[in-house]
Amino acid sequence: MPLRMILLAQAATAFVLPARRLASVHPRQVLRPRTTQLRAADDPEALLAQAAALRDEAKALEQAMRSEQEAKMQKAMEQAFAKADVNGDGVVTVDELKATLEQVFVTDNENKRDASKVERLLASEKKYVEQLVNALDVNKDGVLQPEEFVPLADLRARLEEQWRADRKAQQSLDREENKLKEENATRAERLGEFEAAANKTDAATRALSASAYLLPLLDILPPPTQENIQQGVLAPLEQLSVAYHGFPFGGLLVFILLSNICSNAAAPRLQRFSARHAIVLDLASAIGVPLTLAGYAGADPYVRGAFAAAIFTSVVLAAFGKEASLVPGTGQLTKKFTDDYDATVRQVISATVGTGPFNITILAKPPSDEEEKEE
Repeated sequence: MPLRMILLAQAATAFVLPARRLASVHPRQVLRPRTTQLRAADDPEALLAQAAALRDEAKALEQAMRSEQEAKMQKAMEQAFAKADVNGDGVVTVDELKATLEQVFVTDNENKRDASKVERLLASEKKYVEQLVNALDVNKDGVLQPEEFVPLADLRARLEEQWRADRKAQQSLDREENKLKEENATRAERLGEFEAAANKTDAATRALSASAYLLPLLDILPPPTQENIQQGVLAPLEQLSVAYHGFPFGGLLVFILLSNICSNAAAPRLQRFSARHAIVLDLASAIGVPLTLAGYAGADPYVRGAFAAAIFTSVVLAAFGKEASLVPGTGQLTKKFTDDYDATVRQVISATVGTGPFNITILAKPPSDEEEKEE
């Protein structure tokens, strides 16, 4: 198409006078109507015919060059096949092909760096030459026939392409393996932090754990008499009970405080257990004492004494860094709740590895069953 446009442009410029002739022509002569005789060579149809002839000639030349190139490639391939076919049996085996590639690209290669690269490739455990023969072997007889053979340069290019693909796949596997190792290390580190915090039983932890039982203790104490209050003759626990019950919403505030300690994964397990156990004892006394008194008023000292014994035992065990899990009923129930919570925290820690920065205090509230199902 561009050649046709050029020829048409040349035909069009045949009507334009040369600059030297145009300078000698008078303007009136230019305006005077005239006709110009076209030469045969300036005829558009003749120009198109000449262009078609040139195209046919170019195609013929291109075809001749292609045929000559194919003949050269075929001859070179036959020579390469003959060189690879060492024993002259008309086929090329894996060992023969490997030896030929080593001879051409390693032994006869003046570029030592390139030769070393090919040598490592041929000696690889991946057996690239075997893979190459299997890919080219159309009839699957384990050897290469002349029609299955390709130039040595193409063979090398295929070997390097397969090597690059394997290296990319190996790098991807290595990245996944390193990522898994990092996640496992992070998981172990976070679980270790949780276990270290959970197993903490220092003096402050024991003191706070024992003080949690003040909630049920103050609730089961019998109220002091008005005479003792007026005379100011009160025991220390009675004074504390009066202040506790006289403070607006004092019981509710203490209950909320202990509930937060129960669900704080960063708190020691002893504190969480004691806070939860104190709540369970308080709820049990709030229900058990009135029901017992409603049935038999004379049982009041015994019921309050039983709860006081359970609370006293729990305080002593907490002071020594032990959980009051042996307390009948309430201790066993609290141990189950605490064990379930710790198991949930461990699951959350393991599941959140690889999701970004982690802070154990974000586990102050364990996930609900609906949230776990959504995940």
